[in-house]
Amino acid sequence: MRRKAIIFDGDGVLHIQGEVVKEAIELVKELRKEWDVFYVTNNSNQCDKDAFEMLGGAIERRKIITPCELVERFVEKRGYKTFYPICSKKIEKKLLEKGLEIKEGGEFVIASFTREVSYEKIRKASLSIIKGAEFVATNTDRFFPTKDGMAPGAGWVVGALSFVTQKSPFILGKPSKFLVELFKSFNYEDYIVVGDNYETDIKFGKELGAKTILFTKFTKPNKKVREVRALIVNEYEELKKVIKKMEE
Repeated sequence: MRRKAIIFDGDGVLHIQGEVVKEAIELVKELRKEWDVFYVTNNSNQCDKDAFEMLGGAIERRKIITPCELVERFVEKRGYKTFYPICSKKIEKKLLEKGLEIKEGGEFVIASFTREVSYEKIRKASLSIIKGAEFVATNTDRFFPTKDGMAPGAGWVVGALSFVTQKSPFILGKPSKFLVELFKSFNYEDYIVVGDNYETDIKFGKELGAKTILFTKFTKPNKKVREVRALIVNEYEELKKVIKKMEE
């Protein structure tokens, strides 16, 4: 039997602002009978435990990958001991629990979505990068879906640092090479990626060599997406049928 996996995005697919969509969870439970199901999010306000509890255990915790887990893997590869955070409290806490020390001018600067940004933090992070700290970002999402519409994502924080330092970050989340290589190491023969963001989810799937589905129940595809003829699905029942057809 071929080893096959489905990778679901979180926000805009399985939940909206932490409110789980019942139809989505029912679909995940059904798919798990034949597929390994992963939850991969660029949401830096979640660690694997948070997502596992939110989803009610519908996806195995070891198959949940958030920026927290990616940062942890990154640090293990680099062997870093010090960092400067301009990121979510979840990521900062994860690094402190791993024994790292916060230090202005540390070995790397980690940037993610956060509402706690000030001029002083931008100044310290920028100077750290200019002086040689590695510039690392969880992701560069321009937006994320909310009940009130689209809201600015991590890109506004990362973009500010890039503009000031004139440096590009090493990116950990979708659609980065770092994440693609991680999934390639799992050695599945077939992948399907389902997400609501063409710039992150679908590009990640294409880099992985996966079949991709753009889910648009809570978002609207822009002109660029329509021009590239992405497979677009906007209801869960239709999503189920498309996945079943992809199995054939």
